[in-house]
Amino acid sequence: MSRILLVSPRFDSEFTRATGGAAAAKRPKRKSLMVPLHLATVSALTPDDVEVDIYDESVLDEIHVESDFASRYDLVGVTGYIAHLPRAKEIASLCRQWGVPVVIGGPGVTGSPDQCRGLFDVLLLGEAELTWPRFIREWQKGAHLKEYRQVDRPDLADSRPPRWHSIAPYIDRYLMGGVQTTRGCPYDCEFCDVIHLFGRKPRHKPIDCVMEHAVIERHSSAPPRAAARRAR
Repeated sequence: MSRILLVSPRFDSEFTRATGGAAAAKRPKRKSLMVPLHLATVSALTPDDVEVDIYDESVLDEIHVESDFASRYDLVGVTGYIAHLPRAKEIASLCRQWGVPVVIGGPGVTGSPDQCRGLFDVLLLGEAELTWPRFIREWQKGAHLKEYRQVDRPDLADSRPPRWHSIAPYIDRYLMGGVQTTRGCPYDCEFCDVIHLFGRKPRHKPIDCVMEHAVIERHSSAPPRAAARRAR
């Protein structure tokens, strides 16, 4: 079975390099505001014959060359906003050293693909509901493209519930969860690129779909003792 690592690069105003070893062990556990809903959604879109792990640098140690994911993963996927691109490029460089192919998607590369071409093996532009499963199938066959672009707006009724299992061990490091209910915006704020990413017409997930996603997240993010009580 193929294994994929999905990475959310760390970025904040106090970004520091991880040193690893004893120094890393002495650092307090990192906290982050929001669970990585984007990566959990991409994980859910991945075919069932592929194993997916999520690595969020905002709550875990920074990935470094000694991490050597080459022996554990066949592919690394990176995402983020444009502010994450510098760190995403560093991760891509590490993947090249390990000999592991690396792909990038998300708002950052969608808005600035020229900054990423040649640094990543594959670019996924736009929403992922259709392009990500297609890429994975073609990657498994060894015949994928270097760039995928989603033009049509996916029907959110077809959205799959996010998969949270790979972040369950450190779910307590997040201050809040998140459930996506809509995409798109009718406004045209000069500082925002949502209309370019998701369109001007809001698309809504069906209420029963939103409720299902919320229930799954609540159960997945419960402390271990609470989960055990429910299991009994």
